[in-house]
Amino acid sequence: MLVNIIDDLSKQGHTYTLVLMVTSTAIGGTLQYGYNLAIINAPTLGFYEVTLIWTFIVSIFSLGGFIGALIAGPMFVCFGRKKTMWLNNVFLLSSSLLALLSRTAKSFEMIIISRFLVGINAGISMNVQPMYFGESAPKHLRGAVSLSSAVFTSFGLVLGQVVSLSLYEHSQTNFKPSDSMLYTDLVKQNHHYSD
Repeated sequence: MLVNIIDDLSKQGHTYTLVLMVTSTAIGGTLQYGYNLAIINAPTLGFYEVTLIWTFIVSIFSLGGFIGALIAGPMFVCFGRKKTMWLNNVFLLSSSLLALLSRTAKSFEMIIISRFLVGINAGISMNVQPMYFGESAPKHLRGAVSLSSAVFTSFGLVLGQVVSLSLYEHSQTNFKPSDSMLYTDLVKQNHHYSD
């Protein structure tokens, strides 16, 4: 089926443009949704001190997704599908920057904000990306191209599970609670608030 689609597109000269558009848009959109859904829900070591904060870090993604879904409609009406997808990457890039700097800053709050922003990205992507694909694809390929959103979401879930499982296995063999900066910071803050 995929070979037939590529052969058909080759005859029309749209192969590389369409494949590049679908791949680049999906990597910044629905792949991120699947990946972020799976990676943070990986098996974790259960320390009581961090359970509440970890629960908040995990669940804030859903709140961001809800808000992203609510603002997706007004965004694509105001900016159009393509510009909305471009603007949506601002949420993704800023969340990546916050997550990257959170360890240096020793701030779990930055992780919470990062998860919230990537949730907004996911909410917008899950609404706008299939419409954008449907409008950009040739008429005879709209279904297949629109379905690629679901395929990239599934690929993101698998990728997130593979990465999280490898991190979990590494942590089981080499983990000491004092090695984890996030764990140490959360325990110190928790004891500071309980005193």
